[in-house]
Amino acid sequence: MYRQLFQTIALILVSTSGIAFSIAEETVEKTSSETMEKQFSAMLKGATLKGTWAPVGPVGLGEDKEDAYHIVEAKKVKDDNWVMVSRFNYKGRQLDIPVPVVIKFAGDTAVMILNDVPTGDGATWSARILFHNDIYTGSWWESTKKKGGILSGVISRTAEEKDEEK
Repeated sequence: MYRQLFQTIALILVSTSGIAFSIAEETVEKTSSETMEKQFSAMLKGATLKGTWAPVGPVGLGEDKEDAYHIVEAKKVKDDNWVMVSRFNYKGRQLDIPVPVVIKFAGDTAVMILNDVPTGDGATWSARILFHNDIYTGSWWESTKKKGGILSGVISRTAEEKDEEK
């Protein structure tokens, strides 16, 4: 009789602990997901991505060239859809251009996905860029001219932006 009682209690504990673990995991995932999104957004606010890029073509990898990108902000819109506001110099003027991107997280690493984003001149651009611990790396390609490349570098922010993170 005691044996059957202990088995019943053990069965109840095992079955309800699975529910408790499931609820706890969902809470941790949601919290860590929200935290990662906030950290990603803070990392890119007022950031400069400075590094190198190299073309990739039929003969392989080309020579590295210095490059820099200026990010005004990265804002989550809904689900995995974000807007990355990038600052570009165009004909002597600085323009802040909102670029729709998809951001997915692989653990604590953000992956930016661009799929055939039109630029107005008939070209479309695609990219996959990883962001982690103030470092970025990835690849890009332009579909109409069938060219692409790789890029990598470090992410820095102004002292003012760093103070706001604290």
